[in-house]
Amino acid sequence: MMKMVEGTTILPHWHSADETVVVQSGTIIVGNGGEIDESKGVRMCRGSYFRIPAKVPHWALVREEVIIIRYTNGVADIQYINK
Repeated sequence: MMKMVEGTTILPHWHSADETVVVQSGTIIVGNGGEIDESKGVRMCRGSYFRIPAKVPHWALVREEVIIIRYTNGVADIQYINK
């Protein structure tokens, strides 16, 4: 479980294992790719969930304090994409 405050930016990154996230409260914008582009993101609110396969670059923007639950089928690593 993770709580993030409004204005948090999660820079582009990937994980070694698949990731499933459930939004418990708040709003988060999630997108795929190595660069943040809010216009290509998807707004996720309470009750939403998403799955990102292993090694797929993604990012997130927190627009309203959010609590998420993150599930993974392996190591909970994070590999940032350095441009």
